[in-house]
Amino acid sequence: MKTRYLAPLFLLILTLAACGPRPEPTPQAATATPPQPAPTETPLPPRQTSPLPEPETSPLPQPGQSPISPLPAPPEPPVTAAVTFLAGELGISPDEITIRSFEPVDWPDTSLGCPEPGMMYAQVITPGYSFLLEAAGEQYEVHTDQTGKSVALCDPSAENQ
Repeated sequence: MKTRYLAPLFLLILTLAACGPRPEPTPQAATATPPQPAPTETPLPPRQTSPLPEPETSPLPQPGQSPISPLPAPPEPPVTAAVTFLAGELGISPDEITIRSFEPVDWPDTSLGCPEPGMMYAQVITPGYSFLLEAAGEQYEVHTDQTGKSVALCDPSAENQ
């Protein structure tokens, strides 16, 4: 009965021994050259160290600086189209209009989110922008497509109907 276990145990030991680390040959056995005199010590070159960062290059904001980066500017063709359109609607100069906010929007159709009653619009996703503009103390919502070629002035009261 005991001999029945000896053969598998012997095979297991041989397999594990074959997978184990191999002993490194000694330097004398690996080379048949006669021993050479010890080399004279040469000083190592000085170690290169990186300089510490200067205080003005710190990634942290300096006192008095805001850690928040400024907002990106809106793309030129759509914002120009929105401001020019609103100025024409109000009969004022574009210089009198202030951009309060903007955001990119994927409009569900070519009405740019401002459908007019009785009008038909192509049902295609239209990438564009929503601008909140201010003129003479009043705020206006103006929508554009991505190129600024289509512009719509939204009436907030019409959206609630």
